[in-house]
Amino acid sequence: MIGTDGKPVASQGNSLSASDDGPQLYPNAAYTSMEDDSNWVVFKDAKALAGSPYESKQREYADCEAKNPDFTQPIPDMGPQHQYSGEDKQAALAYAQAARKKGFDWVKDPDADTPTSITIPGTVSESELRRFLKECPTDGANISYAFAGTTEEFGYDYNKVLSEFTSGSASTEAAPQQ
Repeated sequence: MIGTDGKPVASQGNSLSASDDGPQLYPNAAYTSMEDDSNWVVFKDAKALAGSPYESKQREYADCEAKNPDFTQPIPDMGPQHQYSGEDKQAALAYAQAARKKGFDWVKDPDADTPTSITIPGTVSESELRRFLKECPTDGANISYAFAGTTEEFGYDYNKVLSEFTSGSASTEAAPQQ
């Protein structure tokens, strides 16, 4: 995403998203999102690029719209993101309790906002994460891992480590800032 000064916007590890009813980086943007590794800005149509640093792309966007008249720009839904089942919540709570019994004292119970997510604190080393994932498999439960910091802050690529153990069956997300 390009800032109003024409330079790329860096997220600094923070997260921001806004929809039609929220603040926008550009006046005609339909959606703005800045997260650790991705920055997005969505415009509903070519006309909406006016007044933004992307204005020079208006003609290309309009040509694309003409070639694809049935296309509409999808705007992410900013409503409630997920409904968690009681079974999923209980499975995540049991998972956290079992992990603590195995000596992973840093595993806390999931919080009310993300009741199926286990937060991995920034103090967990790569070898400790590997040991945790080996000794505490999710066994198909709907459990995700949230990391309390960027890979740079952890000092290793936790996504790579996680993918070695999950084969795409678990998800990661940024933990809320404390």
